[in-house]
Amino acid sequence: MNIFKYIYLFIFSMKRRDFIIAITSLALASIAGGVIYFDNEGNKYCGEVKIIDSMGRTVYVPKEINKVVALGPGTLGMIIYAGGLDKISGIEQIELRNMWGQDCWLAYHDKFKGLPIVGQGGPNATPDPSAILTAKPQVIIEDQLYAQVMDPNQLQEETKIPVIVVYTFSPKRIGELGPNTFKSSMSLLGELLGTTDRTNELNEYVNSLVNDLNSRTSNISYRPSVYVGGLPYKTGSEGFLGTDVDFEVLNLINTKSVVDNLGWSPGFYNIDFSYLLRTQPEFVFIDEGNLETVISEFSQNKQQFCSLNAFKNGNVYGLLPYRWYQVNVTNQFLSAYYIGKNLYPDNFTDVDIFSLANEIYIKFLGINIYSNYLKYAPGYVNISGNFQC
Repeated sequence: MNIFKYIYLFIFSMKRRDFIIAITSLALASIAGGVIYFDNEGNKYCGEVKIIDSMGRTVYVPKEINKVVALGPGTLGMIIYAGGLDKISGIEQIELRNMWGQDCWLAYHDKFKGLPIVGQGGPNATPDPSAILTAKPQVIIEDQLYAQVMDPNQLQEETKIPVIVVYTFSPKRIGELGPNTFKSSMSLLGELLGTTDRTNELNEYVNSLVNDLNSRTSNISYRPSVYVGGLPYKTGSEGFLGTDVDFEVLNLINTKSVVDNLGWSPGFYNIDFSYLLRTQPEFVFIDEGNLETVISEFSQNKQQFCSLNAFKNGNVYGLLPYRWYQVNVTNQFLSAYYIGKNLYPDNFTDVDIFSLANEIYIKFLGINIYSNYLKYAPGYVNISGNFQC
């Protein structure tokens, strides 16, 4: 029996109503250039807008999106930066903890309460299709880490909901987020969420910050040596020796860390204290997300820390958290300005870090959260008083 006879028998075995529905659905999909999705309740909708996500996948989504869920490190923050706060219909369990080091949590954690839980969350978590469905999203947005532990096409098949992967970290550089990757992700989210005016404005602002920092620091004859410690990574609770080679904050001000001279590949490392004793960085900056850990280490080995000139000379400064289940892009730029102001004061005389914090937080989040941070951390100040040598 040839293929045409199969089709003939299939069509005429259908009820007239089902036949009409099938033909109509196919016609709509053809006209829209999209695909038909069916949710678990049998309701159908047309994916009529083509989106190319960060992984290069082609995904068809509804023309108007009002409900999304965010999965994985950094995804929630990126959606909020992109102007999609009111579209979030479910939340990961981890986002309901005290995540004070995360800028979007400080700004909007009250809005997360009462939302359906769509999974446990965390850097090693796996998407939970059944939990995701409780939030009834039109689109699932996830980061590249989640895409590694479960194929986004598999998640899409299991939930019958379009899955968009957005880079929340630079490609092949988990834990860092460069301006170009950030802008690309903003453009993707703006197109997806219908907030292109917002994301275009934010990308232009990012360009202005990058250009301003570069113009202030590109032609400097003397660059003091610097070390940034206490940087968190996957577990979050790293000590003083936790640092980054090729740290994006320092890249913004054309500055190298002493650890960049090790010749290691870019990324996070726990280094040996002996290396700092040999290189003697003139300035030390500590991520205040791990400040209590560093203070505890200091109390247990005061003599070693006080062998560093930066500690003896009072050149130890605090930075608001850079990573906390996301890269805080707000603090990334603020920290670049603060480090630049201390290393190259003549080039930053017009910069008031507190006024700048107000501007940056409002631009990215719509609200100034600097005073909220001060409930948990010293802020952008000299913190040598915590390390009396």
